[in-house]
Amino acid sequence: MIQSGGLVAPKSSLVLLISADREAAARLAALIQAPGRHVVAAPFGPIAQGRAAEAQLILIDRLRGGADPAGAVSQLRAVVSLIGTPILCIATSDDVEERVHLLEAGADDVVARPFHPDELRARIDALIAVPPPVQPHYAHGLEAPSTDTARRKRLVTFFSTKGGVGVTSLAVNTAVAAARDGRSVALVDLDLEWGQVATHLNLTPKFSVVELARDTAALEDPEAIRAYAEPHASGISVFAAPLRPDQSEMMGQDHVLRLLEALSTAYDQVIVDGGSTFNERSLALLEQANRVVLLVVPEIPAVRAMHTLLEMLSELGAAPERQFLLLNHVYQHDMLRLDDLERSVQATIQAELPYDGVAYLRAVNEGVPVLVATNRGAAAAALEKVIAAVLDEPSSTAKTESGSSRFKLPKFSMRTAAKSRS
Repeated sequence: MIQSGGLVAPKSSLVLLISADREAAARLAALIQAPGRHVVAAPFGPIAQGRAAEAQLILIDRLRGGADPAGAVSQLRAVVSLIGTPILCIATSDDVEERVHLLEAGADDVVARPFHPDELRARIDALIAVPPPVQPHYAHGLEAPSTDTARRKRLVTFFSTKGGVGVTSLAVNTAVAAARDGRSVALVDLDLEWGQVATHLNLTPKFSVVELARDTAALEDPEAIRAYAEPHASGISVFAAPLRPDQSEMMGQDHVLRLLEALSTAYDQVIVDGGSTFNERSLALLEQANRVVLLVVPEIPAVRAMHTLLEMLSELGAAPERQFLLLNHVYQHDMLRLDDLERSVQATIQAELPYDGVAYLRAVNEGVPVLVATNRGAAAAALEKVIAAVLDEPSSTAKTESGSSRFKLPKFSMRTAAKSRS
């Protein structure tokens, strides 16, 4: 099985396999798997380029549309942090000119088709065994910042496998709390079909997040980005969902990646309502988030769905320390105990939000978040504690054992998701 992204244990090696054909990549990954070696497969693009920073070797096979692999090699070699990462290419034939072309582009080695699996494994072992050269230093003695450090302005997303369990309420109130210390905060509604962030804040936005995501020029200008936001009295900038659910089709995974990167540049904190739909957009969101707050509700169907989600994320290589499981007591009398829930989802629940049958319902209907309501009570006090835990810097913000501090999830269609787990 291909481990599509994820962390690597100490003393193990990670091989990034760049291939446009997922089935061919699965076969190739099976050939090069070895004890202590993890294989990550992805087509060439933003996600693969992001994962390259943690790879001990990059193996390039066929690209989309028969594109020249030499171009991919050149792009990777242009990244300062990848200067010492060996690149091995698989040529389409035994043509000398093709192999020379790849070597001139910056490849460290080339294997020609047809090849023997033992030869390919031996070349991978040899390249990984060579110590990387000393990385160049930047001006004033400063080393090149890592991709993760450069982009780590906090991005927190709320997600659930079931709608109507408080994802939007928590996202809205977390954004309000985050803005109190003077930080610039963007609240983004990526529940594109039926998102209600604007309703929770009693706003009538002029633009939607879909329009911003498709405005390539605006994404390069922080001031232009802010022009798409609807300001709220609490100080947060709101990027609302579209008015019509069919407009969600205009926003794909690449749009989400570019949007989140741009917002992380324009704002100190980005809070996202991720809704409850699991698709390619939500995968992009999970891949980018510093912390993913997963809402659990005490009912059997929802718990089973959460168990499945956590299982899928584990198979895709998501770092569990970036996941924050929050139990929301949406019922006055729960039939499932905390230990039963943790046993069912096979994970620790970090916080609980007590039941309140009035405060949240009133907040939604009035368009006034619980944390800014004039008649604050027990619900606001409990919510403050939960949000403080959510916004607390996760332990994995410091580099994890593999040296990565990000989720690494693949770009793939729901139709092929089952194949990656087989």
